[in-house]
Amino acid sequence: MNEKTKTPIQDLFESWCSKKSYQIGMKKPFEQSRYVYATDSNKVIRCLIGDYYGKIQTPSANPPNAHGLFEKAPSSLSPLGIDFNELETLKSEDEFNKPKEVDCEECDGHGTVEWEYKGHERSFDCPECNGRGVISTKGRKKTGRKIFGEYDSIQIDGVLFNANLFMSLKDVFDLTQSSLLVETRVNYGIYFESGVFEGIIMGQMPNEKLNIIKSITLTP
Repeated sequence: MNEKTKTPIQDLFESWCSKKSYQIGMKKPFEQSRYVYATDSNKVIRCLIGDYYGKIQTPSANPPNAHGLFEKAPSSLSPLGIDFNELETLKSEDEFNKPKEVDCEECDGHGTVEWEYKGHERSFDCPECNGRGVISTKGRKKTGRKIFGEYDSIQIDGVLFNANLFMSLKDVFDLTQSSLLVETRVNYGIYFESGVFEGIIMGQMPNEKLNIIKSITLTP
């Protein structure tokens, strides 16, 4: 299977993986204790290996111990009962395209420049790219889409969640078309089940900057 023939499950799991370069073990789905996991340290999803269709990373990538997060079984699950289309209408900030990064012409992408004086040479961080080797293209432009603000939050039974992070559940629902059954856990987050998937989304600490755009009380 190549990158152009990813399965819907692989697409879903990879969207839950980390985009940060230093989190090597979280950049792709991985197998652990009969399950396939995907996580970015703020959210985690899993399903039995027999229910997963797609690529997973090799054990050498040293993934985190995600299995331990599921040792506590849920005690009481409730239907989430949320309209994701309604949440979409609550997005209020303009989305901008991300500037592209290109190789720095001053240092040819190496990040360093050479200084020579009277036969002596020394390397310095490139002053154009500050040693990064790449520079960002200028001119952010609006995409025409709306996004949640940095401090927009959703409150479920008194537990706070980053709105953008919480919307990861929409991708799960869109794939399974099955009810989202959840249980909130104070100082922890929210546990969910839908179809063959289960997972956890971490909550937020209360903060005076947070803007609660939606508050929901679960009904058993």
